[in-house]
Amino acid sequence: MSRLRSNSGFTLVELLVVSSIFAAMFALLLAGGGASSNRKAQIRQGAQMLASVLVATQSKSLGNEAGAAVIFAQSTLSGSMTTSVFFADALPFIMGTATGMPPSILSSATASVTVTPTSADAADLVNGYKIIFYKQGGSAAVEQPPTAWMGFTAPSPPVGTVSFRTTSGQTSSNTIWPKPVTAPFDILIARYPVKSLLAMEFPKLAALDLRYSGYTDTPNSLAGDVAIAFDRIGGIDAVMQEVLAASRTTQPIDPIVPIYLFVAAREDIVAGSNTLANDDSIWLMINPQTGRVSVAANVPQSGADQAAVRAARANARAGIGLGK
Repeated sequence: MSRLRSNSGFTLVELLVVSSIFAAMFALLLAGGGASSNRKAQIRQGAQMLASVLVATQSKSLGNEAGAAVIFAQSTLSGSMTTSVFFADALPFIMGTATGMPPSILSSATASVTVTPTSADAADLVNGYKIIFYKQGGSAAVEQPPTAWMGFTAPSPPVGTVSFRTTSGQTSSNTIWPKPVTAPFDILIARYPVKSLLAMEFPKLAALDLRYSGYTDTPNSLAGDVAIAFDRIGGIDAVMQEVLAASRTTQPIDPIVPIYLFVAAREDIVAGSNTLANDDSIWLMINPQTGRVSVAANVPQSGADQAAVRAARANARAGIGLGK
C-alpha cells in the first residue's frame, strides 16, 4: 500500500521568489517617500555630528593658550558647500621683536615692520594673521603693556605689514599706532591653524551650506576654506576664511554676534536651489562669548536674500520649528 507524502516546507526557489517580491515592494516604498525621509534623517544626523565636533573642539581649547580650531574644507563638487570637517592644530604664538613701528606717517592705513622671531623660523611668519606689541621690563627698558591685537600679513618674511583690524572695529579714528619707549618692540603673532585629522564626513545626502552660514545676513559671505577657532576659555577667538589658500585677502574676524552654520540637502546645494525654503534644513548657532552650540530646525522662507536669511535666523534663535 502506497502512502502520500506531505511537504509542509518551502522550496529554495519559492523562498527566492517571495524574497524578490518583498524587495520590490520595499524599493517602491522608498521611491514613494522613503527617500525624502532618509534625506531628512541624514541632514539631522549631519547636524548632530557637527555639533559634537564643535563641542569636542571647544573642550580641547580650554586652558590651551593657542586654543583649538576646526576647518570646513570647501567641496570639490561645489564651492558653496562643505562635506568634510577637519580638526586643526592651533600653533603657539610666535615670539620675537619688531622694528618699524610707528609708521613715519601716522595717518597711514598700514605700517611695515621687520620681525625677528625667537620661537619660530622667519618662514613661519607667512601664516601669521594678527600681532600685539609690548615691551618687557628690564635694566635698560621701560615696560609697556600689550596693545590690542592688530592685523598682520607677511608674504615676504621677515618683513610684514601691520594694519587696523577693520573686521573687529579698528579704524584710524579710534586706534593709534603703538610707539615704543625703547626700540625694538617685543611681539606676539597668532598663526592660522593647520589642517589635521578628519573630524567628520557628512552623510552622503547632507552638507554644510556655506551660502547661508556665517556671521552676517548677506548670502555667500564666506569664501574658501573656513575655520572656527576657540580661545583658551572656550569662546570664539576668530572666524577665518581662505585658511588653506596660499595667499589670503580676507581678515579673520572676532565675532560679537552668533556664528550660524546651515546644514541642508547636498543635491539642492549642488543644484543651486534655495535650501532656506526646505524644512529639512537645520541651523546650528555658536554663542561667540561662551562657545555654546545650539540647534534648531529651519522655518521655510520663500526668498533667499538678506531679508530671508535674517528671518530664518531669527526663527532659529527663538527655537521655532524644533521637533519637526
